Amino acid sequence: MLTGSFPGWWWQPEDPSDRVAGVLSLDYEGLSVDLIGSLSRLEDMGRVTAFPVLHGATTDGVLVTLMDSAVTRETLIMPALGRSTRLQPGAALIGDHVADPQRGTWAGCSIELERMTAWASPFGFERSLVNDGSRLNEASLRYDRPPSVDRQIPGAALSIGPKQTVSDDLVHEAKIVVTVEADFALDRPATLEEIYQRFFKPLLNLVILATQKPTSIISIRLAARAEAPRKWVEVVTRRPAPASEERQRLFPMDALFLLPDLLDASADALGLWYAAAAKVERAFDLVSAVRGTPRLFLDHRFLNAAIAVESYHEKRFGGRTMPKKAWDRIAVAAVEAAGNAELAVEIRNRMATLNKPSLRDRIQGLLDLGAQSLCELLPDPDGLATRASRLRNDLTHPGSIDARNDEIFDTTDELLLVLEFHFLREAGFSAEQAADRLKSASGSYSGLWLRRREEATRRKALTETSGSQDTPPSAPPD
Repeated sequence: MLTGSFPGWWWQPEDPSDRVAGVLSLDYEGLSVDLIGSLSRLEDMGRVTAFPVLHGATTDGVLVTLMDSAVTRETLIMPALGRSTRLQPGAALIGDHVADPQRGTWAGCSIELERMTAWASPFGFERSLVNDGSRLNEASLRYDRPPSVDRQIPGAALSIGPKQTVSDDLVHEAKIVVTVEADFALDRPATLEEIYQRFFKPLLNLVILATQKPTSIISIRLAARAEAPRKWVEVVTRRPAPASEERQRLFPMDALFLLPDLLDASADALGLWYAAAAKVERAFDLVSAVRGTPRLFLDHRFLNAAIAVESYHEKRFGGRTMPKKAWDRIAVAAVEAAGNAELAVEIRNRMATLNKPSLRDRIQGLLDLGAQSLCELLPDPDGLATRASRLRNDLTHPGSIDARNDEIFDTTDELLLVLEFHFLREAGFSAEQAADRLKSASGSYSGLWLRRREEATRRKALTETSGSQDTPPSAPPD
């Protein structure tokens, strides 16, 4: 993301002649504009709280559009009646003047995500060493740009490819920095909000699922035309700062899968994931919240996991146990059979909610869909649905709570494992491949939990074995 301080001139689009000098500051903590003056009249001081759209130009000639700029401070300087104003824009579009950023449409866009370069694995280096015994005679290093991954997804053509930045001092050092961006050529122009929800958010979720780490956006760019040459506009907003270079490293054994693994599982994996994005999104957000908030209360972790199961099952399979028309006939007959109006109202209200699967039904449905590959990952697949339903009832209704902390913890992780298994299936992995990924990824949450369970089971077996060996033999009968 572009950061720094940029002096320039700022004005309202409807009055470009009334310009005010000021400095635009861009940072991950937020955006601000300090004006030497004000964009409102003196008599309106204190009444104007925000400007929907502002245009500007830096002293270097860069065009800027500011969105939703709130007035956070306005000062009157006496005795000259001068003013200074601080604005806090919601976002800045760097590179062009846009008349209506909210409703304006774009035909192309690109995004760079934290850890996406490591996930895409664009290795293009080849080295050659020639030595004679212990002496190095010749060394060469060759870099060939790796090919892009080009796929058609719902609503756009997606290209995930590397870009290179080369720097050197011509004598001692040469440096090649390779980063990966995802470029979208849209089938039809879309607004910024539509682009984020339909194209950026699914890719962000996929990288989070693959790397098992929180991921921030490094840069977003928009283009008014899909074909080259494009005039890019960078979108700058307040967002989490990228992790340090060391924290951004991603070892293959720690990731649930890399981009080449995904494409090996299914050539249309990216299209499958985008097609399922609306079904997965809410459940995925809940799972990410549980995984990414270590200090979340134990009961809140479980309840979020249970809601995620219900959301995913309903989006994936629907929310009724019987077809609506058949159930409506039963409901009408039950209401007509009521003896009085008060009872009829109560029956109608109850019948409105009875045709929905319970949490037990939803969990069992996901287990049945995962079949043996999923059930083999769980210590007690036959009892999971009943146990989770009982825990949810204990935690959400007043009365005695019989649940133990370790039971809540393990049941939560089992539900999250079931959901991650189905997320992998949505991305094109087979049931067997999804189970293998969850077991083998040493850095994944589910993989760590499975290994802890195996270790606990092994220790329990050793304890029981040693206990039975230490028991003295019983005395022979008289």
